[in-house]
Amino acid sequence: MVEAVDPGFDDCAETFRIHWFSSARHLLHRLPEAQLAQLDPGLREVVDHAARYTIADFMDAQLKRAQVALAMVRLAERFDLLLTPATAVLPFAVGRVMPEPPAGLDAAMAQDWTWWTPYSYPFNLTQQPAIVQGCGFSDDGLPIALQLVAPNHREDLCLRAAAAYEAATEWQAMRPRLAG
Repeated sequence: MVEAVDPGFDDCAETFRIHWFSSARHLLHRLPEAQLAQLDPGLREVVDHAARYTIADFMDAQLKRAQVALAMVRLAERFDLLLTPATAVLPFAVGRVMPEPPAGLDAAMAQDWTWWTPYSYPFNLTQQPAIVQGCGFSDDGLPIALQLVAPNHREDLCLRAAAAYEAATEWQAMRPRLAG
């Protein structure tokens, strides 16, 4: 049975940013400038942006991360799997690392992917297994994917559900139209 459900937590993008960006900064900020200059520009932006965070910000984010994880534990008590879209946008042009940012997005965070990936970072925070697989095409012929999320340590559920979906559908045999 499929049921629409609220996962029980508010948007946790800022929690994710503080957690992930601070961790990336901790690992990379002491590199010599010559090596920092060789980083992917988006990763370099993350490292620089994280300099704004304080230890109190990080500790608060850890508390919020635990609250998101608890909400997901409670959800897993009722449901075996969570099904979400893979991304919040359709595929974007080849050669771009992200879609065109929406108006009003902080220019300093132009490489911030959380606005178009709201269905992935919550489960990075909670360390839950997830699998993404194709499930169809948009009206314009662009591929669309779904994501299956299982409780912690239940990779087997993701893999079995994905295999069952693949066996029951023919999406894997379909190909998008090529531009040309």
